[in-house]
Amino acid sequence: MIRVKDIANMVGVSPTTVSNVIHGNTKRVSQETAQKISSILDEVGYIPNMGARLLSQNTSHIIGLVIGFDYLHGENAMQDPFVSTFVGQISSEIENAGYYMMIIRGDDCRKVAEVTSRWND
Repeated sequence: MIRVKDIANMVGVSPTTVSNVIHGNTKRVSQETAQKISSILDEVGYIPNMGARLLSQNTSHIIGLVIGFDYLHGENAMQDPFVSTFVGQISSEIENAGYYMMIIRGDDCRKVAEVTSRWND
């Protein structure tokens, strides 16, 4: 997996400059340098490291959805047409707002509380 630091070395700029281009903060970056960085990002198929992003931004951008049951009408709750449509629509709206969705299923309140307490933002 290629890192921001690797791309910075390829272009001959600082990792901060690469990060600025990735996040669209190009006011202090020349057009030529920004294009060079963007080309390399596309060429290598750069994918941001979510772990690093979580640490640097101190936020996960994850919204949790708790489905309070595992089974509905004898089948997996996620297979129910209403539930799957509902979850799909919520997921689309959340993604459009720049967030990610984590789904927790189950009717055991302690389990849900345990899982969610591990995410502290």
